[in-house]
Amino acid sequence: MNAKIHHSAGRRAVVVLSAALAMLVAACGGSSSDNTTRDDVIALAEASFSADVGLEELPESLKTFVACAVDAVVEELDLSWSDVERALEESGDLNSLTSGTDEMSPAGLECFGELTFEDLVLIGGGSDDDLFGSDASSYGDDPELDALWDACEAGDDVACDDLYWESPLGSEYESFAQENGGGSGGLFGSGASSYGDDPELDALWDACEAGDDVACDDLYWESPLGSEYESFGLSCAGRGCGGEEAVGEAVVVVDGGEEIQIRSLDTITGDLAFLGIPHQNAVMAAIADYGDIEGFSVSMGQGLDDLCSADGGQAAAQTIVADAQIVGVIGTTCSVAAAAAAPLITDADIVMISGSGTSQTLTSDLQGTAGIHYSPGFYRTAHNDLYQGVAMAHFVFGELGMTTAAAIHDGDRYTEGLASAFADAFEQLGGTVTGFEVVDMWETNMVPVLTEIAAGSPEALFFPIFQPTGEFVAAQARGVAGLENVQLLAADSLLNFDYLELSESEGMYFTSLLTDFGASVNQSTGKTAFEVLDDYRADHGEEPSSGYWASTYDATTILLSAIEANAEVNDAGQLVIDKAGISSSVAALRDYGGLTGSISCDDFGDCGSQKIVIVHHTDSDDADAGMVNVVFEYAP
Repeated sequence: MNAKIHHSAGRRAVVVLSAALAMLVAACGGSSSDNTTRDDVIALAEASFSADVGLEELPESLKTFVACAVDAVVEELDLSWSDVERALEESGDLNSLTSGTDEMSPAGLECFGELTFEDLVLIGGGSDDDLFGSDASSYGDDPELDALWDACEAGDDVACDDLYWESPLGSEYESFAQENGGGSGGLFGSGASSYGDDPELDALWDACEAGDDVACDDLYWESPLGSEYESFGLSCAGRGCGGEEAVGEAVVVVDGGEEIQIRSLDTITGDLAFLGIPHQNAVMAAIADYGDIEGFSVSMGQGLDDLCSADGGQAAAQTIVADAQIVGVIGTTCSVAAAAAAPLITDADIVMISGSGTSQTLTSDLQGTAGIHYSPGFYRTAHNDLYQGVAMAHFVFGELGMTTAAAIHDGDRYTEGLASAFADAFEQLGGTVTGFEVVDMWETNMVPVLTEIAAGSPEALFFPIFQPTGEFVAAQARGVAGLENVQLLAADSLLNFDYLELSESEGMYFTSLLTDFGASVNQSTGKTAFEVLDDYRADHGEEPSSGYWASTYDATTILLSAIEANAEVNDAGQLVIDKAGISSSVAALRDYGGLTGSISCDDFGDCGSQKIVIVHHTDSDDADAGMVNVVFEYAP
């Protein structure tokens, strides 16, 4: 890692350091006599640490961390080991020693300077979830966090702190705790937040603003986590930081004869591989059609798998950020994977553009409020799901004339967001939502949930979920009393040849992105949608099984164009690529001609054309016709 810690990993790491300090001191129990040496303590600490993370031998980076943490306890708090031991015996924690300390000093935070992500995972307890949090997002998702929320709301400052530190990154739990003072005070930060709150930090702010990068570094390290002071120091007063202390590598240098490195991150194994493989193929096609940049070829490397899951996205992201030569990522296939991957990738100053991740939580609510998983540097050429849900609501209410409807989701960010968008829009139009249920994505028996839905007697049932769950809903719905004639509705997640070949899918309506691109031309390659599709058939012997092949092709050419606009060959024949410039170029994109139409990016990374169509599938023996039988078009 760089000298300044990744903000998302760093916040968790500070929690880890607190626990580590207590553990290190505990390891010295009974050995606090004057004869105890630093080496004695470090040896004990390493042994305890090894046992805690389940390793026979600590890597050198963790040994360095342990020694640094030992020094931090003694030097920064100016305590003897007997003092610390006594405090632990009396109160069981370090609060009595640290309550008067406004913030962790730079020396303490620098313990993290050389740690890798793998090290941080080990320190956090040996699993990625310990470091990066669970999938719990908002009140009601986790009983323990709900209890802390209630106590925090009732005025318990300790509960607010606990909720802040224990909640998943980017969750509503975290935001609520922070709004109520959680995560500040004690050893890890004062109440100082913005300019004017702290004279010493104000002085560093002024020096930083005047161009003193050292002052910017000091301001970053000494300011409370999450404060405006920290952000101001992090950005070097908004001008960007240079030198070895800068966050991320400002440029990537490609030696002569080497290739420019980008990566495709998609679902390429498992039941949903049919969604991601066409995207990976589209990336390769776009690279080939675009050609070299300043005489340097572009490589996608080995395609990475997001597994359509948070764990898969996070693991792949760690692989990506560990390679300093990667300058851009196309992906992910699934929104849940993007929510986990995007913070890591974009924090490493790597642009990420998805051709199919459609959850509104990744960008915004289209009303100027960022989604809970928004990461600056993440963009998409796919539509925002809010439009997909709204389109289906307009179709059902306005075209089918139905006034009652129900919805089912599986708890995934994509499915819940789409179902909610449909329900909200349907009610705004004057309809009645008779049921809104969640199913386990691994459940095969849908009858209990369908029985609950039937109790409301809906005319239509919208289930924007994935296979195989979507197959079970369609197969079992007609057998539930009260749903014999219900109109089944789904989203693009089920609009594929495998699903349309099922007899139970006949008569269904699906939301979809516009797939009839006609003779539209990608301005970077000069190829029409017809030509790209013909090439796909010739290369792979089949039609793309996902409708997002074109938006992924566009995403790739947009990335390559941005790389080319921010790359130049130096006197040594090397290609120097400005990573920050790539993001700025994509953010400024307006009226780019793509296969999917005119593409412009808003302030939150939504760049797609946002055109949605409804298709009607009538014959399982002719899935091709079902994919393109458009009966309704919607554009915001």
